[in-house]
Amino acid sequence: MIVSTEKRNPELMLPLVTGWLSKIREAGRAREKHDDVAKQCMNFFSGSVGFMWDSGYASKYMGGAMSPRFKITLQKAFELVALFGPILYWRNPIRIIKPRKKLDLSPEMFGDPNDPNVQQFFQQMMMQDQQTKVGERIRNELMSLYLNYTPDEMPNGGLASHAEIAITEALVKGRGVLWPHPYKFPGSDRTLTGCFYDTRDNLYIDPDATSLDDAWWIAQRVVEPVWKVEKRYGLPNGSMANKGQYETATAMAERSTDPFNSMHRAQGKTNDLIAYYKVWSKMGVGSRLTGIDSSLKSAFDKVVGDYAYIVVAEGVPHPLNANSDRVFDKSSSDEEVQSMFQWPVPFWRDDRWPFVELDFYRKPGSPYPIAPMEPGLGELTYMNIFMSHLAGRIWSSSRDFIAVLEEARVYVEKELKSGSDLAIIGLPPGLGKNINEIVQFLDQPNINTDAWRIMSEMSNLFERRTGLSELLYGMNPGGVQSRTATDIEAKREAVSVRPEYMSGKVEDWMTRAADMEKFCARWFVEGSDVRELVGPIGAELWDQHITTVDPEVIVREMRATVEAGSSRKPNRQRDAQNMQAVLPVMFPELSKHADATGDTNPLNQLLAKWGGTIDQDVQDMFMGPRRPEPPPPEEMQAQQQAQQMQMEM
Repeated sequence: MIVSTEKRNPELMLPLVTGWLSKIREAGRAREKHDDVAKQCMNFFSGSVGFMWDSGYASKYMGGAMSPRFKITLQKAFELVALFGPILYWRNPIRIIKPRKKLDLSPEMFGDPNDPNVQQFFQQMMMQDQQTKVGERIRNELMSLYLNYTPDEMPNGGLASHAEIAITEALVKGRGVLWPHPYKFPGSDRTLTGCFYDTRDNLYIDPDATSLDDAWWIAQRVVEPVWKVEKRYGLPNGSMANKGQYETATAMAERSTDPFNSMHRAQGKTNDLIAYYKVWSKMGVGSRLTGIDSSLKSAFDKVVGDYAYIVVAEGVPHPLNANSDRVFDKSSSDEEVQSMFQWPVPFWRDDRWPFVELDFYRKPGSPYPIAPMEPGLGELTYMNIFMSHLAGRIWSSSRDFIAVLEEARVYVEKELKSGSDLAIIGLPPGLGKNINEIVQFLDQPNINTDAWRIMSEMSNLFERRTGLSELLYGMNPGGVQSRTATDIEAKREAVSVRPEYMSGKVEDWMTRAADMEKFCARWFVEGSDVRELVGPIGAELWDQHITTVDPEVIVREMRATVEAGSSRKPNRQRDAQNMQAVLPVMFPELSKHADATGDTNPLNQLLAKWGGTIDQDVQDMFMGPRRPEPPPPEEMQAQQQAQQMQMEM
C-alpha cells in the first residue's frame, strides 16, 4: 500500500496518465519537421507513381498545383537502399565476447621477490587469479555461444530480417531501431532473447532533449487488440471494452495532421485495436511533472525512485501496468508496487535506453538524425519537375505538323496517312507551280542544350550529397574510361569512403545490440532455457556463472562485440588475391612447425581460410597430427651409447 486507504480513488492516478499523454503529444510536435522529411523520403522510396503531382503535395512542396502531361518520379531513395543495403548488411555478424584486460601480476608487486613469504603469497594470488580466469572463460564461451545462436532463432526471419528493415528505414528516414527484449515461442516454456525491429515512427523522445544522452524519458507507441492488452497486463476480461481506437481510412486521412498519431496508423479491420504508450523514465513515475496530490508524489518518489516504467492509454484513468486497485491495496507491499513500475529490463544500470538506434548522420543539438537523402531533396524535387516538363516538351516537339492548301488536301492527306514506303501524289494543274506552296512540314524549335546541362548539374549535385555515384553503378564518371591502374584505384578508394563509414556505423550498431542482448540474457535466460544448446553440464555452468552472477560483472567485465566485416558482403576476388599472396609465405613455415611439434591445427586453419575465399569445402583435406620420422639406425645407436655413458658416470 503506497498511501492510506482514505486516498483510494479509481481516478486518483488520472493526472499521472494525462500528464504523460500530454508530454507524448509535445514530443510528437517536436519531431514534426523530422517526420515531414521522413515522409518525403519515404515517398521517393515506395510512393505511388506521380505522388508529387497530388494537389496536397504540390501545394506544400512546390508552391502550387502542377499537371504536366508526363508525371515522372525518380525513385532515388529506392536506388539508395538497393545499392547501399547489400553493402551494409549481407548476413548476421559473428558475435564475440571479450573480457576486460586485467592486471598482470608479478612478485615485485608484493615485496621482495626473493623473500619466501612473498613468493608463497604470490603463488596463492596466482592460483586465485587462475581460478578467476577459468570462471571468466566459461562465462565468455557460454555467452558467445548463446549470442551466435539467437540471431537465427528469432521469429519472423531472425535478426537478418529485422536488421534489414531497420537499415532500410535508416537509409530512407534517417533512423532504424531495434528493441532487445525476451520472448517465448507459442507453447514453449523456454525464454530467449532477441533484437526486434519497430518503426522509428513509434519512438517518442523527451521534447527538451538535445540528444538521446540528455533525454529524461522516451516512449514507444504500441497498437494491439484490446483482448491482448487485457491479457498482457492482467486486466479483467472486458475491462477495456469500448476503448478500442480503430478507424476507417477516411477518418485516418482527416486526422493525418495530428502529430499524436503515427504516420502508419493501424486500422481495426479484424480486432478492436487500442494504441498505448510504454514510457521509460529517468525522472520517476511522472508525479514531478503533474499536479497530483503531494503525499502521493512523495510516496512514489520514495517507493519507485527515479527509474520508472509506465504504460498509459487514452481513456484509461490509470497506468495499464499498475491500476489503482493494485497500487493502493493495503495488502500490496512497497516492493510489489516498485515491481509494477520497474523497467522490464534494467538497462538503466548501463545508462542505456531500451533500444539501439542506427543513425548514419547525427544532427548537433537534436535527438533526431539527418536522413541520408535529406540534403538532396531540393535537387531531387527540381529534377522530377524538370524531367516531367522536359518529357512533355520532347513529346510535343516530336509531333509532325503539315500545312496543306485546302484545295490540295483531298489529294495529299490520304497518301500521307497511308504509311506506304513510296507514294506518288498527283496534283491537278492550277494549284501552283512550287510544291512548297502547296505542302510544307512545320518545324518546331529544338530544345535548348542548356536544359540538358542544367539537368546534368542537378544530378551531379544530388549524387555528391547522397553518394549515389556512377561508380557504384559500375559506370565511368562522364563516360570517360580510366587509362591507368592508379586512376582506377584512386576512384575506387574515393567512392568507398562513404560505404565504409556507413558500414562502420552498422557494425557499431550491431555491437551495441549484442551488448544489450547479453545483459537481457543475464536477466531472463536460465540454464533450463539453453539446455538444448549447451547440454546439461553447460546448463549448470550457465546458472553458476551467468544467472546468479552480479549484474555488474555482466555489464562491466564482459564486452560483446562483432567480428569486423562479418556482416558485410564478402569480396571473394580481393580475399582470393590476398590469400594467394599469403599462402607461399605461411604454408612452408606452418609445415615446419607441424614437423617439429606434430601440431597440424595451424595448417588446417590456413586451409579452411583458403577454402572460404574460393567458396569450397576443404575439410576432407584437413591433416591429422603429424608424426616425426624416426632418426636413421646409426643416429639412434649413437644416442643410446651416449645415454649409457652418462648413466655409468
